[in-house]
Amino acid sequence: MPETKPTTTDDIRNLLAHLLAGAAGEDEAHWLKLIGPVTALPIIDAPRSNWRIEPKGKPGEVEAIEKAAEVVRLAYPYVPSPRAGGAAR
Repeated sequence: MPETKPTTTDDIRNLLAHLLAGAAGEDEAHWLKLIGPVTALPIIDAPRSNWRIEPKGKPGEVEAIEKAAEVVRLAYPYVPSPRAGGAAR
């Protein structure tokens, strides 16, 4: 994976999958399914970080995803904010 700053929700999702594949095993496709979509929120409503995930899977998988999201969120808390009227993906 190139060493560039993630700038979209898809970039965040791919980064999470890449990190999880390296740290927890399985392939990136497995983790992409469990991470699900990354949703961008208006920054005004989410000042600490404007993206969220709703992971699924076994309890250990969800825990791994949430830990990876914490790490990624510290480094990359923001993606482009959606315009008024709804969340962007």
